[in-house]
Amino acid sequence: PLTILGQFSDLVKIQNCDLTLNFLVVPDYAILHHCLVGRNLFQSNSVGVSIEGDKIILSPISPSEFCQELLNIDAEVLEPNKLSLDLGESLTMDVSNRVYELVNNYLESPRPIEPETKYEISIALKTKNPFYFQPRRLSVKENEVVRETIKKLLAEKVIRPSKSEYCSPILVVPKKHAEFRMVIDYRSLNKQLLINDRFPIALVQDHLDSLRDKRVFTTLDLKNGYYHVSIDENSSKYTSFV
Repeated sequence: PLTILGQFSDLVKIQNCDLTLNFLVVPDYAILHHCLVGRNLFQSNSVGVSIEGDKIILSPISPSEFCQELLNIDAEVLEPNKLSLDLGESLTMDVSNRVYELVNNYLESPRPIEPETKYEISIALKTKNPFYFQPRRLSVKENEVVRETIKKLLAEKVIRPSKSEYCSPILVVPKKHAEFRMVIDYRSLNKQLLINDRFPIALVQDHLDSLRDKRVFTTLDLKNGYYHVSIDENSSKYTSFV
């Protein structure tokens, strides 16, 4: 672990911005520079950050320009029709109620029986040579995780029993809070892919430039995103696992 020798605060001028920053003192061998400025600079609500070419430009922001009420919402669907919201402590009761009502109404909105946008992915392989793996040894706890996961996926019709000549092994990997998750090792399948899907996206630099002067940011995490896209019937045999 890094040894902290002490800490202090001081007024620092960076470009045209005067900031009071907290500094941690570390041994000389810990860093190659006299000083490193990091997260606490960019968390300041008095500084605007933009990127121009290969340079980071800082500009002062007056208190009136800063968004006074930034909604940082963490929502997690634990069970169908049950919602857990973490709205923080800075919001008023009125705003909290409005946000909860908005998210809860979306949760309870009717879902179509079939997806409105139908799309199937297909898998093309370089060769038609089947690959197969023997089941890997698992502990008692890992076997329990696998059984529960497969039972749930079968009930949700995400997977189905298979007699395919192709078969990839499963792994059980640790998660946070001493939990485990079942995953499938598709490395052998990936090596045989004839064509990788190519989805052109904008440059990261362009996305960062577009964030200039923005005040409210929203992140969306698609729950079980891989289950939202159907696989072509002729390609599903390649995804079998044991």
